[in-house]
Amino acid sequence: LEEPISLKCYSRAGNLLTDTDELKSGKMYRGEHRTVFVASPPKDKLPQDAEPGTSLVGKATWTKPTHDSGAATPDSSELIYMVPIKSAVEDEKESSNEAEKKTLSQQLEESLLNATAKFIDDAKLETEEEKVEFLSHVTSILEKYPENIKILSAALEKLVEVGYSGENWERIISVCDSIIACIDADELARYFGTKCVDDGAESTKRKKGFEEKKKALVDALFQKAAAYMERNMYEQFESSFSKLREWEDTEGPKFCMLHAKKEALAENYGLAIKTLNKVIEKPDEQAKKELYQLRQEYFEKLGWVHMVCEESSIILDRFPSSYPLF
Repeated sequence: LEEPISLKCYSRAGNLLTDTDELKSGKMYRGEHRTVFVASPPKDKLPQDAEPGTSLVGKATWTKPTHDSGAATPDSSELIYMVPIKSAVEDEKESSNEAEKKTLSQQLEESLLNATAKFIDDAKLETEEEKVEFLSHVTSILEKYPENIKILSAALEKLVEVGYSGENWERIISVCDSIIACIDADELARYFGTKCVDDGAESTKRKKGFEEKKKALVDALFQKAAAYMERNMYEQFESSFSKLREWEDTEGPKFCMLHAKKEALAENYGLAIKTLNKVIEKPDEQAKKELYQLRQEYFEKLGWVHMVCEESSIILDRFPSSYPLF
């Protein structure tokens, strides 16, 4: 510490809580006992780098020292204070203080970014006219915010919704590359590869930021691999898919179709079917029709005619084109 921190003492616990009747110096007789309650140090006096769990060690001296060189060392006790975890109220207060510290220009820029991201999220793409209009707007937005992950991710989701045809395929690849370039994958790997306890508003904010970056990176790698598969660009697909597997289990519900197609490229149709079965046969998972159709395609590749016929019945049963009136 740069300078000592003085602590208040009280004779009763109630006085400590109310900060009344602070204990002053007094006389004690031999054999007399007295209880002393020591208050925590003021939070504004704590070192700036004192994280929760940090121990501060000091000493309490109970008798006045004498000027006699032969006198015994004054009676004293060691004091240890452990910096506590901040309460939810304190975290919320710190967060609001951070918001207040932002300049008017920063607040305006943040509001514009949020409004732009919301515009992209809420865009309706039901007709061809709406798609064309959206693409003209999103092109100018991406030129204005080429490195904003939030806007890039929102735009990517909508571009995929428009489809892979024509120039939009190139837009999808370009946005995926922009997201990947904005994220430091090594820093992300170091964070998620280190087991640490996140306490306090700052740590929670940092964790949320890394989780958002990871989600954006995974989505970009996934959509990039899917786009290459759509154009039968298998070498580029393999590269993007390999990077995706570094971050996620690609046999899960979100990526299983892409994983199955990867196995089918190597003519491992049995492994492709096995991957699809993991999702189709999950009791709590509502498998999409496309998964059954893809499995049927691989049955046909293997020459399993009886399984192809059975799969057709399953698809008709689970996904009827229309329902009977009664």
